[in-house]
Amino acid sequence: MPAHGDITDEFVVRPYAGGDRARLIELLQQVWPNRRPVGPHVDRRWWWQYPEPPLVVIADRRSGQLAGLCAYIPFTLFSRGRAQPAAWFVDFYVLQEHQGRGFGRRLTRAVQDRFSVTASLSQTAMAWRVFQKLGWRDRAAVQTSMHPWPKSWMFRRRSGFEVSRHPMDAKLTVKSELDALWAAVAPAYPGIASRTSDDLVRRYSTRGGRAYDLICARRAGQCAGYMMVRSPGLIVDVLAQPDDAGAFAAMLSEAGRHLIDLGATRLYCLATPQAWRGVLARHGFLSAGTPLLGARLKSQTKWLTLFTTESSVPDPGDWFVTLGDCDLDFGWAGS
Repeated sequence: MPAHGDITDEFVVRPYAGGDRARLIELLQQVWPNRRPVGPHVDRRWWWQYPEPPLVVIADRRSGQLAGLCAYIPFTLFSRGRAQPAAWFVDFYVLQEHQGRGFGRRLTRAVQDRFSVTASLSQTAMAWRVFQKLGWRDRAAVQTSMHPWPKSWMFRRRSGFEVSRHPMDAKLTVKSELDALWAAVAPAYPGIASRTSDDLVRRYSTRGGRAYDLICARRAGQCAGYMMVRSPGLIVDVLAQPDDAGAFAAMLSEAGRHLIDLGATRLYCLATPQAWRGVLARHGFLSAGTPLLGARLKSQTKWLTLFTTESSVPDPGDWFVTLGDCDLDFGWAGS
């Protein structure tokens, strides 16, 4: 991105600056008219936890007023043996009175030109139209599963595994086990965001009042998987071999009981491996494909799309994603 922004007309595309806060709040009051006050909501956004928020704005050069923004979360994509710099698009808006002027394309290009891969998991119709015009790949549906009536007896402990639970903070005592798991599991996925222990600590121990717990499953003394959970009933992240239904079931049993003890009346999980979706169904989770009841979950379908010039990056339907990717767990009740 040019150091002083794109100045092809009276509006400039540039990185967010500290002095923009009042104008950003003014912009978001129009974008989120039902969220008052807007300031505290902005402070809770995941991208705001960075020392310099990864946020691009388009501003009137004379008045300084903001006409739109694009917020993104940098991450590392591990794909087919390569680690590539990437970014999730998480908030993307152009005020209605400025739509149709190419502002969305300019904001998108300002981010996608900086990374090997840019991706979006859940986007508005307006954002998707912009992405299509810029050559992003066709969208793939990613569905969330929901348990509507969780009871502890539905989540009996699984034999053959040692399961432990740890508060997620910088003092995490199982970091070496998590790194060994990541090294063993990452090559099994065509495309997955980096999940080293440092990544997990950075993502889940610095997010305001949200308390995360990490569940670790061991088989024969070796870490076979982890699951990250938080109240009010979210299974936020999980990692194991994609065909290891046993480890996933062992962690799910512990997670279900723990979240119910915390008061959860519904449980949510986004798990893309086919073997894991079968485990969820056997434990009473519903998906959009469940006859009759599943129709109510169609609104929980997310849409994954991406842009890259790298031939090694797999299509969106082959990516591994969870609620913890792309800031999704911020959108749930109680967050």
